[in-house]
Amino acid sequence: AAIKGSDSLTGFFGGLGRAVSPNLGVEAVVDAYRGTDQDVDVGFWNIEWLANRWHDAEKLQGAARVIADLNLDVWSLSEVSPPAVRALVDKLHELFGEHYDCAFSEPDAPEGVQTTAVIWKRSSVRGERVEWPRGVEELFHLDSRDPRAREEAVHGKIFNRYPGLFRFSLGGDRAGPGNAPAPFDFHLVPLHLKAMAEGSLRRRLASRILARATAALI
Repeated sequence: AAIKGSDSLTGFFGGLGRAVSPNLGVEAVVDAYRGTDQDVDVGFWNIEWLANRWHDAEKLQGAARVIADLNLDVWSLSEVSPPAVRALVDKLHELFGEHYDCAFSEPDAPEGVQTTAVIWKRSSVRGERVEWPRGVEELFHLDSRDPRAREEAVHGKIFNRYPGLFRFSLGGDRAGPGNAPAPFDFHLVPLHLKAMAEGSLRRRLASRILARATAALI
């Protein structure tokens, strides 16, 4: 009942929470989403090739260029290492003058261990790593042979990459005077799950655990 203006072009949520033109036609989506201050743009990137090769100046600059060109507010990065992400954030500032903050699912992970992380534009959003609700944390460390997983025993650890929980918030001062969006916040979980071909059971288990974790968070 709270959602109005849904259609087949802009999806279930339509232009909810945004000031959009009432005009219809083939340019409806283009006209509705122009990457303005009304939007929080989130990208997801498996950047495995940079995890332990960030010392390569060309690769590091290439990754920074992609992020700067796309100009998104938040990036969820998978199969990365903390040193690579910190170097990427520094390179974004050095080359483009962009100020990004970063946080890690496993802050103490060594360079040789791939994990997940988030980076965000300091001028757009505020972000922080937060804890999962009590009773949820232990689920992320289950082995598929553990009876609490409620499935047959196949393979091993369900989450090879710990799914960190991050909270982002947007204040009401992002747009111009008189056109500021209402403050809101959301949670984000950067994920990297086993490929279906090599760990379909673990991937299904992970999905069920994440569903339980999301319900607990709500």
